Amino acid sequence: MAEVSQASVHLRHRIPPDFYSLNSQKPFDSPHVSSFLGSEDVQNSLPVIDLNSPTVEDSLVRACELSGMFVVTNHGIPLGVLVGAEVEALRFFSLPREEKMKALRTPGETAGYGMAPLAAILDETMWHEGLTITGSPIEHAKQVWPHEYMRFCEMMEDYQKRMKSLSEKILGLVLKNYGGLPPFHESGPSTALQLNSYPACQCLNEMIGLAPHTDTSYITIVHQNDVTGLQLFHEQHGWISVAPKTGSLVVNVGDMLHIVSNARFPSALHRAAVSRVQHRLSFAYFYGPPADFEVSPIINACSSGPHQEARFRPVTKREFVRMKAKNVHALSLIRKGK
Repeated sequence: MAEVSQASVHLRHRIPPDFYSLNSQKPFDSPHVSSFLGSEDVQNSLPVIDLNSPTVEDSLVRACELSGMFVVTNHGIPLGVLVGAEVEALRFFSLPREEKMKALRTPGETAGYGMAPLAAILDETMWHEGLTITGSPIEHAKQVWPHEYMRFCEMMEDYQKRMKSLSEKILGLVLKNYGGLPPFHESGPSTALQLNSYPACQCLNEMIGLAPHTDTSYITIVHQNDVTGLQLFHEQHGWISVAPKTGSLVVNVGDMLHIVSNARFPSALHRAAVSRVQHRLSFAYFYGPPADFEVSPIINACSSGPHQEARFRPVTKREFVRMKAKNVHALSLIRKGK
């Protein structure tokens, strides 16, 4: 019986809600969730950085220090690529539930359709479905479109290629005073593209799309459609909405960069809200170290005050991911002098 129970738990955390059935039910309040309205008067307060600016390096570093999240423009990715990705993602998420389930993520795997991995960690119901892509999506795409999968695959592979180059450009500038990009050698970085879908939610008066969390990556680059939902936690203002801006991209600092910077750059705490009437899509591209690459604070001439001594012990990404799967506050577990 224990094995059946455990299997049911894992399945529940992999399978997204039946949005159509739930939306047909009478609305009710969720007693466990507070209001998810972001502060409107500060929603445009994130730094906006022109990547063609002669002062781009300093601007990126200041933005990482300020809040760990910022907006970039003139990033070199054509609007047509961003819109094309939206079209293909919507084509997938508009499929009947039973068709999407053909691409369901298998236990122990990263790629595939399902709930966000956060669901298993937080044991929380979230109004979300996603498709995780690592490299080519052809295996899962062929399962849902046996004869019409190439357009989706080509679009997502091109999107990932462009995002990888952009990630390395941004990270290289941010880490210029830390020795530049980490030496991954033959293994290369660990990357993933997460397609996120948040259908209009009419069944709950209060429902979260993605619960508050930080990313494990060095950085994450996010493209949103025109529906507001991304929110950043700000120490002074609380949760602030990050409004979509056509053609721009949102970048946030992840746990790995927080460690490398010796806590100089905060890991951005963020969440996703849902809309009662609009279907929101977002695309999160994660750029991080390979699983066995050891990450540790880099102390240099730019370090000052509390950043002069290492605040974290060295840790591989694999070890950190395992720790975070059991405790979302994994950073506290590797902090020195805790």
